[in-house]
Amino acid sequence: PRGSMISVSLPEDQVRALVDGKLSVAAINGPAQCVVSGLGDAIEEIAAVLTEKNVEFRTIHIAAAGHSVIVEPILERFTAFAQTLDLRPPQLPYISNVTGDWITSNDATNPSYWARHLRLTVRFAEGMSRIMEEPEQVLLEVGPGQILSTLAKLQPEDRRARSVISSMRHPYDLQPDD
Repeated sequence: PRGSMISVSLPEDQVRALVDGKLSVAAINGPAQCVVSGLGDAIEEIAAVLTEKNVEFRTIHIAAAGHSVIVEPILERFTAFAQTLDLRPPQLPYISNVTGDWITSNDATNPSYWARHLRLTVRFAEGMSRIMEEPEQVLLEVGPGQILSTLAKLQPEDRRARSVISSMRHPYDLQPDD
């Protein structure tokens, strides 16, 4: 079913305290930046609570509720589909959004991992923290826009990259990419 998502300016523990069985914490993007996902009515209810508590939030313009209970009915079918793919160990290291740590060969080649990836909370802040353990990092956002670049800049100061670069402009920005 169609769903909604909102970005909430609160830490994970406070967001989880507000979320009931109808909503899910879809992403932890920073120390005080989470995404809540669910059906539109439930999102409207939590938005009213956040407004009453004077908590900043923003609607994410997408008619889906990724990483939420809404996707559970398709997980079995998704896993079956993933079993038909030729999953291989990664040739380059990357961070798993499921664990917030470096992907393992076992996870990358396990169809069930990809179903969990579809359903579970995105651990972006943990992944950024793990990446920043390596000194002198430069981050490159590949694709249009600057959402991930912006989220990277929200990380605690000791966990920020020296440089965060976007490879392409935002779709509404008129300045050429070069």
